[in-house]
Amino acid sequence: MNMYLSEKSMSYSGMLLILLHLLSPSNGRPQNHGRAQVNTNSHTGKNHGFQVGKVFTAGGAAEIFLRNLYHDYFYDDGQVKATNSTVSEIIHSVQGNVDAASKLIRFDVKGIDPKEHVEKAEMRINFQKIFGQAFSDDKLGSCGLYDKKTGRLITKSALQGVDPNWIVFPMVETAVVQWFQSIDTVHEVQVKVVSDSADDSVPKPLISNTTNGKSDGVFMVVYTDGRQLQEVEYDPFLGSRLRRDIGMNKTNSRPSTNDTDLCTRRNLHINTKQTFGNFLIAPLSFNAYDCVGKCDLTAGAASFSNHAVVRSLAAERMDGGGKVVLNCCVATNFSTDMLGIMYFKKDGHVILRQYRDMVATECGCR
Repeated sequence: MNMYLSEKSMSYSGMLLILLHLLSPSNGRPQNHGRAQVNTNSHTGKNHGFQVGKVFTAGGAAEIFLRNLYHDYFYDDGQVKATNSTVSEIIHSVQGNVDAASKLIRFDVKGIDPKEHVEKAEMRINFQKIFGQAFSDDKLGSCGLYDKKTGRLITKSALQGVDPNWIVFPMVETAVVQWFQSIDTVHEVQVKVVSDSADDSVPKPLISNTTNGKSDGVFMVVYTDGRQLQEVEYDPFLGSRLRRDIGMNKTNSRPSTNDTDLCTRRNLHINTKQTFGNFLIAPLSFNAYDCVGKCDLTAGAASFSNHAVVRSLAAERMDGGGKVVLNCCVATNFSTDMLGIMYFKKDGHVILRQYRDMVATECGCR
């Protein structure tokens, strides 16, 4: 059977192949004719997935920050840890550009969809690297982050991170939303200090100590829930990566089965580097599971939906029943746990996002 998106009766392996094109977004289980609901969140065995600190990074501090979050929030195979079930659905980490002459820090936010609902945002600056000076406690109340275009104060609540060289500016959500809704995609900010002297109360920009261009000493983190996004149509990962490759492989990837093999679920371990390419950071592997086998109404009726039963009977008994498309073994249910995927969108922009319907838990004939 040819694999076209319009064919509702395509196999799960066929659907997964299409998904894998779009993305470039254990032990065996006993056969049970597609009715088993299994626990996909077991992590007792050795996992060969994402390992923090064992790979070289290309995205600087912005990428390292998300790698650490991934390690805290997710298991190596992308399954969310139960203790962190409320982690934001999408987390953007955008590297900044420094203009030393004009004392500006620039961010290109065109990679963030304005439909995303902003939950939280913050700017992280390595004070020593960017400004060539240590950040002392007395500066906490005197530093402010200003929007260059409007001149408005975005935030004055500088916080010192675990590393004393890193300063965190929690950003007001409304200011970030205005950035995303603006026709401009590049936005500029300045870090200014208010002097303690009554004669010198005008905020003055700090002089940058770094060279022009991208700097891993400053990046912005935006947490969103993606509630306004439609799952595939507006997804920057699933919707754009390898759309051009759809149709390159029209062959049926489902292996041949003999007459005694009924529709069931089997392991399908995805090597993400080989499948999606180097733009994907984590996980390195996960088990998506596959649905394969024969749809035999007389031998495995329990795996058939009512509609599938009617179609099977019509194909067998009605005049012209040969025109009825035969039922296929497909995924009928997916894990309710979303899969955490971290990937590069472009230079300096790293995304950690949770995706639904990535792991099949049940199979049936449809």
